[in-house]
Amino acid sequence: MFAIKRRKWRFQDDVAASFAVADSAVLEYIFLLNAERVSQDDNGDVLRFESADNVYYIKRFERTTGLRSWFGHSRLRMELNNLQRFHQWGLNAPIVVGYGEDYILSRTLRGVLITAAVERAESLDTIAKLFPERLQQSSWLNSVLKQIADLTATLHAQRFCHNDLFWRNLLIQDNSDGPKVFVIDCPSGSFWPWPFLYKRRVKDLACLDKLGMHYLSKTQRLRFMHNYVSALGIEEDIRQLITDVLKYPERRQKRKQRQNWLKRRAK
Repeated sequence: MFAIKRRKWRFQDDVAASFAVADSAVLEYIFLLNAERVSQDDNGDVLRFESADNVYYIKRFERTTGLRSWFGHSRLRMELNNLQRFHQWGLNAPIVVGYGEDYILSRTLRGVLITAAVERAESLDTIAKLFPERLQQSSWLNSVLKQIADLTATLHAQRFCHNDLFWRNLLIQDNSDGPKVFVIDCPSGSFWPWPFLYKRRVKDLACLDKLGMHYLSKTQRLRFMHNYVSALGIEEDIRQLITDVLKYPERRQKRKQRQNWLKRRAK
């Protein structure tokens, strides 16, 4: 009998050993796993799992939604591909140590993505809220902001936009030779053609500035924009770019209000 529902998986040997189950049983085991929950939404959750000397972050995709999931572009596959792209482009990102999915045709029904934890790291928003004194260390902060400007420019030079580039999705790792920035959590990042690329770049920059306007000085924010444009290596009206970034929240709010008005009229 032809099996419509299929399963595929790929886990490093030490991952299966950490769960103390056969490689082919890891996927089912993970969906029953009771571990520290880091976050949760309508589509799944993120767990932190420790085993011996290893720490993993497990993202469980309980369901998939949207038309794109029927064409092989589920959030699981998008995030897996994007993390691999980041490494190819020379960016710091978590290392994928395993993934698996149940699927029908090209549509993912549910799946898991496992990454190795980034040691000695905290998200930038956590640092800003719980350890604000770190932002007062000029050499540390200048290094972090320069790295963020460079990685953002690297993404955009590839015509790729993160689409969720908030401080919570930037990990800062402490090292003896200085901080190192990692980019994480990118299931909705994608490539954009010329007519739409500029607006998507503005959105990424506005996401970064959402907390930046509260924790950074105007001089630091301006320096960040100059570093970004310089790293991008193109001629651009930086004043217009800054204006568009600053106006983005207001324009987004107006779009939401109009959408809500149209929904009310349709009822």
